[in-house]
Amino acid sequence: MISHTLDEAKRTSLPVYKFFSDKQTGTSFGQKLANSLENIYSYGYDNVIVIGTDCPSINSSVLLNAQQELSNKNLVLGPSKDGGVYLIGIHKNAYSRDAFLDIPWLSRSVFEAFKIYAAQQEIAISIAPIKQDADDYITLLEWRSEHSTHLISTFILQIILLFNKVIDSISAPFIFIQLHFSKTLFRGPPRFLFQS
Repeated sequence: MISHTLDEAKRTSLPVYKFFSDKQTGTSFGQKLANSLENIYSYGYDNVIVIGTDCPSINSSVLLNAQQELSNKNLVLGPSKDGGVYLIGIHKNAYSRDAFLDIPWLSRSVFEAFKIYAAQQEIAISIAPIKQDADDYITLLEWRSEHSTHLISTFILQIILLFNKVIDSISAPFIFIQLHFSKTLFRGPPRFLFQS
């Protein structure tokens, strides 16, 4: 998914910055994201589009639409089906570190919290289409069933089959633990920052 996301980002011809964990600073998800965002602003960019690598449906047209929306609005959000967001486009004048850190990151209310953020900052919002991100094994299954013809669907099917083999080879109590831990398998701060 990292390779797919990076390929789609490069198709936009926008400058791309990768912030993997080795470049992230801070102790919480919100701090790591805020610090990465501020880093990009310090390079002289006014608009930044942040995406993670856990949304297999992301493509260059979604990113280019977000860039276009940022020319009219100060905040663009791509809501995910679980209540989070797979994309944040934000102008530097709409960014407030304290309010940004108050977002309940890694929860099902991130999107709703951003609507409150926009109201508090008195900024207009543009909403991108809802997409399924892949935060765990279950959402991978859901995404695969809805996108069986997608380019990376075959790879995801291989992951699912491999995971099923692992589950079949271990005891039932451990399966519960493994499935529980798999719910957070893909959670982490967004990895790529695109700016215009």
